[in-house]
Amino acid sequence: SFDTSVQAYFGSFDDSLSLSGSTAAASTRNQIGIAATLGKDWWTLRTAYHQADLTLASSGFNQLAAGINQLGAAFNQDFSRNVDQFLADDDKATFVEIGLTIDTGRFVAAAEHIEMDASDSLLGKNIREFVMAGVRAGDWLFHVTASKSKDEQAHPEAGLPYIAQIPDTVVIYNTLVGITDGLSDERDVITLGARWDVASSTALKFQVDDVDDQFDGDQKVFSVALQTVF
Repeated sequence: SFDTSVQAYFGSFDDSLSLSGSTAAASTRNQIGIAATLGKDWWTLRTAYHQADLTLASSGFNQLAAGINQLGAAFNQDFSRNVDQFLADDDKATFVEIGLTIDTGRFVAAAEHIEMDASDSLLGKNIREFVMAGVRAGDWLFHVTASKSKDEQAHPEAGLPYIAQIPDTVVIYNTLVGITDGLSDERDVITLGARWDVASSTALKFQVDDVDDQFDGDQKVFSVALQTVF
């Protein structure tokens, strides 16, 4: 009496990513995942779990790692933990998602929560979630959405010396902080929107977004879109 589906996969990934202005080679190995949906009548539940061994590398990162090791030799200390977190060599990364959609014909709603956790690397932990509710009136759909993104910043600089009189310590420390600062953000968005189904294959959309961003401050975004299917 339920609509169900289950999908599973195994694979790998190779590409390059831009991280705080530096290009890094990214790869995953032993990448596995499973996703399932369960639905009945007017509701559908979806959940998924993925994990992989993540590697990030670039010439700039390797030079910085060498600098950290040299710093350790100069201070007769072991900073291998900082290097391991910074370089992300076969570090475990996980992605978890759960979402619910409701559509009664007149009322629609959706909610989703996702987490990507690569805490052993400079990517840290990323959380995204939203809740949406809407109502249909004839050819119109009016909706409101509240969404949030929150990144827990990694700290590969933790434990490294910061001595103003020794420039190398300041440069390495500030570089690590700057990289992870650029990868973390916190943002809240409230969206008001309307959709008009002009014809069976054409929709006109209006939307206003009130954005509160940790770095960019408050913003208002107004958009109009015409969507067609043919």
